[in-house]
Amino acid sequence: MGSIDETYIQAYLPFYSTSYTQKYLLKAYQEQGITEAAQYSFSNCYPFISYIENGLLYLKQTAQAPAQIKPLLLYYGFTHLLKACVLIVDPIYPETTAVLAHGVSTRKKKSNNMSFSWMRSKYKEMAYSPT
Repeated sequence: MGSIDETYIQAYLPFYSTSYTQKYLLKAYQEQGITEAAQYSFSNCYPFISYIENGLLYLKQTAQAPAQIKPLLLYYGFTHLLKACVLIVDPIYPETTAVLAHGVSTRKKKSNNMSFSWMRSKYKEMAYSPT
């Protein structure tokens, strides 16, 4: 895994401008027939820029990072870019913090009834079995 191509990064440079980004989001929301497109484009401008900025920062860091953590940086980088993509088609993403998972998620709520008993028993088996 080498460094990210500079032309790829330059393609995102216009989105560092709030004026450009707000117009871009406004056009996207209007094309989808979203009511209150102007309000959403204004309120989503900075989160959108943040997703782009953070995503590219993670991707740039893969050039200097040890091989062991490159997959993690790539995961977070592309996850942030994907969140920017989702914000283009869903102006209320994320609707609430309850829908967020570790990455990009759907509007499904997290389960509060999680049980890890199978994992604990498997861990005990592994810990006490001779190898």
